[in-house]
Amino acid sequence: MTNDIKLDQIQDGYFVEVNKDLTEGRGAQYPKYVCLSLATASRLAKGVDVQGTDGRVEICKIFKIGYKWYGPIYLHHPTDDDLKMERIHEANEDFKRKKDQILNKVKALGLSDEEIEILQKDTLREVVKVDVGDMSPKDAEKMIKELMRKYHKK
Repeated sequence: MTNDIKLDQIQDGYFVEVNKDLTEGRGAQYPKYVCLSLATASRLAKGVDVQGTDGRVEICKIFKIGYKWYGPIYLHHPTDDDLKMERIHEANEDFKRKKDQILNKVKALGLSDEEIEILQKDTLREVVKVDVGDMSPKDAEKMIKELMRKYHKK
């Protein structure tokens, strides 16, 4: 991300502030509309707040960067669950990066793609690719081991 943001234009604008709880007004206030003109903000403010009252029109600074305008926003802060999910996502991405680094090292040692694929499998059933139907994983592993013992005896 760069700090070299070029503001093409800065001017006064207007925003319509309303409550998130339109029934009782117990919610947070937030800017519902951001407008270039007072007339537009006043028109949009009609009947949009608690129990059909008019929203409050406030003056603000708005900024133009390229072809987009920026002004007041309601910033949603992350919940505890959001933060947990973010940590899980970061840990997963870190795991994927480390796994790719290890796979590259293993390939450099001369293992084939097939050998690497076998190393990545969780169970013998995934390696052998036998249809086990509705068997439990434990019974399927047992059956596959039995088949492999028979195969190696021949």
